[in-house]
Amino acid sequence: MKLLVLIIWHSKGPFDLIFANILKGPLVALAPEMAARLLNDGFAILSGILNEQADDVVEIYKKMGTKLTHRASIGDWTTLTLQKSHLSVDITCI
Repeated sequence: MKLLVLIIWHSKGPFDLIFANILKGPLVALAPEMAARLLNDGFAILSGILNEQADDVVEIYKKMGTKLTHRASIGDWTTLTLQKSHLSVDITCI
């Protein structure tokens, strides 16, 4: 299994698992590149997201070809688990 940590983003992938514990802004900015580096059926675990911003992040990553498989909230923070589908891009965003 290949694992990507954003600190060592220089590796090209693709990866089975990507984990990012950063705020909404960087997660949104990195969405196209992160989705491109994720294998089909691979998972992205995104945390560091304020509860009220989580739906926005889910929608952006949905357009990049992922689906929400799990969502957990602790206090003010949400963690999202997303899985890349075989159809890599939502055609409604084209």
